[in-house]
Amino acid sequence: MLTKKWLAQLPIGGIQQVIPVHGGDINQAYRVRTTQQDYFLKVQPQ
Repeated sequence: MLTKKWLAQLPIGGIQQVIPVHGGDINQAYRVRTTQQDYFLKVQPQ
């Protein structure tokens, strides 16, 4: 699961919303909405 600690390490600011995106088998995927634009984030928890 994506944690606040991980989000704090991202080189983007103004995060407003993090939305899980389904469909991946190995990685977790999220749509990250900021005040400027949206991002697609893949996370490999290991």
